[in-house]
Amino acid sequence: MIQKLIRRPWIFGIVAMTISIALIVSTAFLTLYISHRSKAKSYPNSPTKAFPEFTGNVLHGSLKTEQVDGIVHFQLEATTTKDFSEDFRHLLNSKLRPFLKMHLALQDAAGFTVCEQEISHDQMIATESNGASLIQVNSTIPCEPDEYARIEKWVITSNIRTALETLPKLTSDSDKSN
Repeated sequence: MIQKLIRRPWIFGIVAMTISIALIVSTAFLTLYISHRSKAKSYPNSPTKAFPEFTGNVLHGSLKTEQVDGIVHFQLEATTTKDFSEDFRHLLNSKLRPFLKMHLALQDAAGFTVCEQEISHDQMIATESNGASLIQVNSTIPCEPDEYARIEKWVITSNIRTALETLPKLTSDSDKSN
């Protein structure tokens, strides 16, 4: 059989050409398939939402959000209540600053969390405004458009109060060691 093929070299040419065409066509289809699957989802942009202000034990704040392509961009501004303002300034300069965290939960009307984000100390920009400490955060949360449409309220929690209660203990311990 091999001898017959050797005597007819044109058969090798046809087989080689058929294999080449099959490889080219399959590569083209594979490329089209992969490029179609890897395209990012395109979402209609949702309007900006400004939520009612939030008042907690230590923080009082406002939140604005905008959903673009499945990502919620948010601007959070929070001030410490007057009782904690000076202590908070000390906290920002203490060893505890790296442990400061806030948790932002965007909720539906029933209070169920739809989208959420942990905010670390390095995302917080702290300044002073009218004698109060102002914390600003600009960040993003992954959130689908249908989820974003359900959001009606927000809750911010933090470990700031715990850190403020721990700060005097750290200060007195460091005074004893000196």
